[in-house]
Amino acid sequence: MPKPNSRKGVTLAITLMMLVIVTMLATTLYNMTNTNMMIAGNMRRHTLSKQAAMSGIHHFEGLGLHHSDIAERLGNENEAVVIPMTPLGNTWYEVRVVHSPGENKFMVISEGLMKDGDRIIAAATMSATYETIYREAD
Repeated sequence: MPKPNSRKGVTLAITLMMLVIVTMLATTLYNMTNTNMMIAGNMRRHTLSKQAAMSGIHHFEGLGLHHSDIAERLGNENEAVVIPMTPLGNTWYEVRVVHSPGENKFMVISEGLMKDGDRIIAAATMSATYETIYREAD
């Protein structure tokens, strides 16, 4: 028959092991939640910068420029900024155009940015190719 005093430390050992297991689970849950929050923040910043880039494309479309207007603005250059850095809430966009001389096609490149002060924390670029399919009246 075992002596009653020989089981004295078993309860303490089991309690400490359970405490270690619960602490490990809580720490793991915290780290997973923190990582998921950082991922969600990155996705949000990227989505906002992508929306800003799309706003730049829409702004360019709203200007209704003909390929001859683009060629005139570019002069001898093949690429130029058509819409300078424009704020949109806490994001910005800039629109450049690339034109091939002699063609009625041009590519519009819009870059959307999310800034924190002077530091860029997210960026997205969208591009679209436009072609003039009508002739100007002489």
